[in-house]
Order: sequence, then C-alpha cells, then structure tokens
Amino acid sequence: MNSISQLNSNEDQSVDTIEFYFNEVLIRGKIFIRTKRDLAIEMTSPYKGFKTGLHKPYFSDPRSSYLDYEGLEYAKSLLIELYNQLRVLEGKAIEIDQLYPPLKIKREEFHTKIQQSKEALIEEKLKMKSGIVSPIEYQRTITPINKLIKDLEYEIFALEKQLFENLTETIIPYSLRGDYMKYLDGKYSK
Repeated sequence: MNSISQLNSNEDQSVDTIEFYFNEVLIRGKIFIRTKRDLAIEMTSPYKGFKTGLHKPYFSDPRSSYLDYEGLEYAKSLLIELYNQLRVLEGKAIEIDQLYPPLKIKREEFHTKIQQSKEALIEEKLKMKSGIVSPIEYQRTITPINKLIKDLEYEIFALEKQLFENLTETIIPYSLRGDYMKYLDGKYSK
C-alpha cells in the first residue's frame, strides 16, 4: 500500500496525511506545514511525536515548490530518514537508559543556574530603573551574567550532542535531538 491522502480536500494543504510501507513497516505521518518554500512533517507511526522539516531558499530554484507532488515525495523521504534515525536510537535504548539519568541531573543543574541568572538580571534591571545603579554600572553587571547564561546553554547543548555522538555513528539532527530529549524527559519523569 502506498497512499497519500488528504483529510479534507476543502482544508489547507497543511493537513495532509501520508501513509506508506517502507521495509515492510507501515509509516504514517502528517504534514503540518506545507508552503511553496517550507515543509514540516510529524511522524505518527511507528514512532509518535517526532518532527522534521525542510526549507528551500527562493534563490535556489524560484520555480520549485513543495505544494506539488514533489513535495509529497519529499515528505515521504523525510519520514523515511526520521524512521531510520529513530531505529538507530531504539537500538541504543539500553545505553541511553544508562547514560540519560546522570545527563538529566547535569541539565537540571544548568537549568537551575540559568534561572537564577535570569532572576539576577531582573533584579539588576530593577536597581537601574529605581536609580540605585547607573546604566553603565548596570551594563557592567549584566554582561558577565549574560555570558554565563550563554555558556550554560552551550554546556547543555554540548552534553546532549555528546550523548548522541557517542552512541551513534550517524548524525542525529538538532531538531530530532530536541524531540528525543523531550521524549526521554517524559519517560524518566514517570
């Protein structure tokens, strides 16, 4: 079976559903953004809630579009690529189960420090607005705080990237890493 159907032909094309077999596995997904230049899909089966997409710059080919049949073929290829990446991660489930809990603790520590830093920024801004510190003193105070926030955000990114790079020999895209981390957060919050 290789079908591409639209839920309601009167609705916007952003509600396309895709269903096809790949290596004897039924893959289902939905297109939630489909414009001439952008395509975004979400897998609904066999894995659920994972998204990916494409953007085609105008200058690359002004005549091409994701609104035609070619767009549906791109959507299928995105689902296949996403399926293959998720299968790789599924094959590493035991390792992920061992590595994720300490990573989660580190991430939570970094998120706590980021939140504290953001609260310090608010306090400093209030001091400046009330005239306790000058704008120059304010800038001197917040510059290292903003740098700390960026450094901590990078540390979180690097931890997550390292987890996936150490486990797989394939590149796991940034968007999938984000969705997979949300999946793991949900799995381990139970």
